[in-house]
Amino acid sequence: RIAADVGGTFTDVVLLDESGRLHAHKVPSTPPDFEGAVGDAVDYLLQQTRTLGDKVDDVAHGTTVATNAVLERTGAHAALITTAGFRDVLELRRIHCPQLYNLFFDKPPQLIDRARRFEIAERMSASGETLQPLDESALAPIVDRLRSDEVESVAVALLHSYSFPEHERRVGAYLKSEMPDLQISLSSDVLPERREYERTATTVVNAYIRPVMDRYVSALSERLETLDIRAPLLIMQSAGGLTPAEDATQRPVFVLESGPAAGVLASRHTALELGVDNLITLDMGGTTAKASMIEGGRVGYSAEYEVGA
Repeated sequence: RIAADVGGTFTDVVLLDESGRLHAHKVPSTPPDFEGAVGDAVDYLLQQTRTLGDKVDDVAHGTTVATNAVLERTGAHAALITTAGFRDVLELRRIHCPQLYNLFFDKPPQLIDRARRFEIAERMSASGETLQPLDESALAPIVDRLRSDEVESVAVALLHSYSFPEHERRVGAYLKSEMPDLQISLSSDVLPERREYERTATTVVNAYIRPVMDRYVSALSERLETLDIRAPLLIMQSAGGLTPAEDATQRPVFVLESGPAAGVLASRHTALELGVDNLITLDMGGTTAKASMIEGGRVGYSAEYEVGA
């Protein structure tokens, strides 16, 4: 089994051989093509342990590639399509100000500029009643704008689509028929939950990092194949656990904090072996530093978090 962790400065790869011995190798990361460092480190360990690539059972991977894309504003040229009247939900946010008495506090800039947020006339009620039918013809000028602006990824977040996604799915189908290469993130697929700001913001992040994650996973998979590794590539999730690479490229927002999550779980595992129930973990990389509290041997979970705020 092979596991890899990509950070902004270093990339770490470990190999667990058939006898249960662990072999580790650290190399400098290779931005913007982070898969290069992973491939080089895996190749080195295979040679050092005289392991054939086709003998590898699975490859587990934690990465901050998506996180760094948000922090460094290097994500996709994305757009948002939303219900008429909700174009500015990203600006309105929630009543939350990190610096309560600072009159000159500036909100973090949005991942999608207002000029690339489009409204469409449609409306579903919270009970599923069609208050205003979707006019697909209104999507034609939006598609023209998407083409002229060379948009590569779109977030679609319509009101009450968490329970009634019909309009969203029709919008997605129309966009796909007109722009087959466009990557489309529907809020009803990404986060089918109430509260339009949280659902819209999460879907926007997904659209922003999806092309980045897609290119990275594709390049990494190709590199592993050159080493005769055809085992499943599993990506660490922000909440722990592993998900297939195909799912990670469709919903990369759920692997946004995969590297930090892996560090917390590893710390808990080590602490439990040492008989320690309460601890603070610190995971420092080249771009960010992450801390967590583990109390009573339990990892804390949150329903929401911010990146780069």
